[in-house]
Amino acid sequence: MINQNVTRKAVLIGCPGLPDNYLPGVVTDIDNVMQFLLSEKGGAWYESAITILNDPTVRKIEHAIKRAVADYTLVYYAGHGLTNHYSQSVLCVGNDLLLDWKLLNASLRQLVVVDACREYIEPGISGLPPDFGIEYEYFEGSPARALFDKHIRMSPHGKLIVHGTQVGAVADEGNDGGVFTTALLHVSTRLKAANNLTYAPIDLVLKHVARKLARDGSHQIPCITYREGNLQMPFAIGIPSVDDSNATTIVLRKRNVPQHQPQRNVSNGLLGWGILGVVILLLAAD
Repeated sequence: MINQNVTRKAVLIGCPGLPDNYLPGVVTDIDNVMQFLLSEKGGAWYESAITILNDPTVRKIEHAIKRAVADYTLVYYAGHGLTNHYSQSVLCVGNDLLLDWKLLNASLRQLVVVDACREYIEPGISGLPPDFGIEYEYFEGSPARALFDKHIRMSPHGKLIVHGTQVGAVADEGNDGGVFTTALLHVSTRLKAANNLTYAPIDLVLKHVARKLARDGSHQIPCITYREGNLQMPFAIGIPSVDDSNATTIVLRKRNVPQHQPQRNVSNGLLGWGILGVVILLLAAD
């Protein structure tokens, strides 16, 4: 039986920067991520569980993160970033700086997604706007929400921090939003299930995001920069579709998942992914 008291919270942070280095696509990114979360493919979040911070101060971010403790917490940041001389990923909040791990809180299951530059210099911006529109699908009822909540209850404890580019690299941005965020939502909204509702964890989604970015000519390689425990949460929901003629079949094979055994590991590449059971997802071709 699914736990009806499962709680989830999301904090979406947009920091477009100062007037002389403003990122207009950040506003679009925040809106697109919001719409994705509200959709069935994003897990059918309730709007009341989502906090949006537009051009906040560091204090407001820290306050919101502290208040967002839940069974599962998702934090998304779009804006400027850099890598300091300690090789730490730093987020630019107005005239202030904030280390990316400051977006973690006391939640036992948490995902942090960052779309920002990671250069060793002051933050900058380059072009390469996305060449496609993001499509969302909405459905009656909310079986996806039930599936999402089920896996919140089942998942071992764990935390992940994901960056849209590697250390020392630029994150491309255009008026239509960040190249990484656009690719992330492109892949996530095109997952299709063969029969029943299925899901893809962030590890698998990132694998296909990296491929799409490469096909589009982007140098960016998304990566998981921090892993604690063994988070097994869905990121995107695959929904059955009659029209799958232009899809690629992906088989996720059973893996043993240790229950609640926290461990810390830092990596700058895509890490292995696992999922309970054998499911088939169809990822629509471009």
